[in-house]
Amino acid sequence: MGPTAAPYETMHLVLLNTLPHLWKLFSGLKLINKDEDEAYIIPKSTLALVGRELCDARRTVPRAQARSLQNIDVHQKSLNAVKWMHFIVCSGEVLLAERLPREFLDIFMSPCRACRLIFWPRGVSEAESKTIDDDIKYFRAIYYAEIYRGSVERLSLRMSTIAPLLDVVPLLRARGPACVCWQFPMKWKIGALGKLIRSH
Repeated sequence: MGPTAAPYETMHLVLLNTLPHLWKLFSGLKLINKDEDEAYIIPKSTLALVGRELCDARRTVPRAQARSLQNIDVHQKSLNAVKWMHFIVCSGEVLLAERLPREFLDIFMSPCRACRLIFWPRGVSEAESKTIDDDIKYFRAIYYAEIYRGSVERLSLRMSTIAPLLDVVPLLRARGPACVCWQFPMKWKIGALGKLIRSH
């Protein structure tokens, strides 16, 4: 039937599933073999430095943007899609460059490059769609090669949300820009409802 029969919501697929999963891997929150440190795990001292840099950056930007600059190591469970989007589009590349081995930084950067086009409000051209598709296919291939590695022991890392990323470009072609159908407006409305209800 194709992806348009039961479309994915790109915001949740990328920002609330794939990206938090990568962060858990890189920060050592998702360990497969507790006796062996993986090459992609960022040391705790480096994570603390990343958190301090994010907190220091809050003073240099307008208050509306500063809300997205939270210490990810401390607040990663409570980060919403807007904060993850800020991380993947704006600050993640700078914070993780030289702190992750090159092959694992490439795993992070391929969805970053794709998201800069996916979440662009004007829509994407055919050439940009091809770029997004190439980045997503590269991410999927290198994730399975470097992280999952086809091992039974690492079966929990073969996430069901990695394969649907291949449907992002067909969905962009069928429905238009990702912002047309993402759930930010509904989430904001639901968040405002509590203030409108006076009676218990």
